[in-house]
Amino acid sequence: MQVTAALALPWLEEVALDFLEVQGLREAVAEVRASGRKVAVATPRVLKPDEERLVHFFLRLRPDALLLIWQISSKCDASLV
Repeated sequence: MQVTAALALPWLEEVALDFLEVQGLREAVAEVRASGRKVAVATPRVLKPDEERLVHFFLRLRPDALLLIWQISSKCDASLV
């Protein structure tokens, strides 16, 4: 796994995770955290307004940084922004 290889670098202070799928992302975040480093997570694509479940998934990961690209519409729950 690339995360494990990145964590082998002793000078690395933060790891940015940019997965194409969310499968395995939770475990990767846990692995980075267990190493004592900061973790940033990027969404795999622009999220649509009806994908609030995905937004909540990314927020529940509680990364140190989150690159969230979200298409805003009038149907959007503004409390999530």
